[in-house]
Amino acid sequence: MENNDWRIRWQEDYLKNRTFYLHPYIAWSKRWDHEHCEFCWKKIEANSDREEWYSTIDDYYWVCKECFNDYKERLSFRKWNENDFINEKLLDILKHEIGFFQGKYDFFELRRVINILYKLIDIKKVSSLLVKPLIVRISSNRKLEPSVKSLEDEKRTLLNVSNEELLIELNKINKELQVNNEPSTIFVNIKEILNKDVIKCD
Repeated sequence: MENNDWRIRWQEDYLKNRTFYLHPYIAWSKRWDHEHCEFCWKKIEANSDREEWYSTIDDYYWVCKECFNDYKERLSFRKWNENDFINEKLLDILKHEIGFFQGKYDFFELRRVINILYKLIDIKKVSSLLVKPLIVRISSNRKLEPSVKSLEDEKRTLLNVSNEELLIELNKINKELQVNNEPSTIFVNIKEILNKDVIKCD
């Protein structure tokens, strides 16, 4: 791999130290039926052979096997293992694996949070959280701040909930808000309200 590799652009800014897993392609929606490798731009889509690809654990960024192997050391990629998250708090996992929106706003795209929680169901964890849904719209002018609408009526105070219970609540919020909003505009601000979220395993 040469230093002037054409595949390298700014992936280090958003993929370094991220956790990946190998699996067949999962479409976001009927209208969003394919992705491209973040490095070589190879088309990634479902096929009859159930070909496998690497994606981040929120199923947001995709990398072909060749590029994953080429850059896994350079960008310190991790392969997903449930045990990696045993002693981590949920908010720390979200900050590391998704990151704050645009690197500075303390909220996360809801469907990405949901996708991560599916991976954490079997980890026995109790959390007490304040979950506030938001509708975020981005201007075509990138210099402008995004429009953020807080949905106070949809706010949830969740005490001592497991990952599975939290996932159920977030799926309810997502289903309700998708009636009038595009999935890509639905975000959540999540705050810890009690110090009771130590991860434990059976």
